[in-house]
Amino acid sequence: MTPATLFLDADSALREVIDQLDPADFSAPVPKEWSQLESPTLLGILGRHAYDEA
Repeated sequence: MTPATLFLDADSALREVIDQLDPADFSAPVPKEWSQLESPTLLGILGRHAYDEA
């Protein structure tokens, strides 16, 4: 498996999980250990992930 294929497979798996979330859950707080944001939320983590991926 090439690094590109691994990345695409992992990205696809993450998209499947995100698609199952209710948008109302995006404002839910998450453990501070999951992020460097001061008040981390699920949406904040997803936003940082999207930024890093871009």
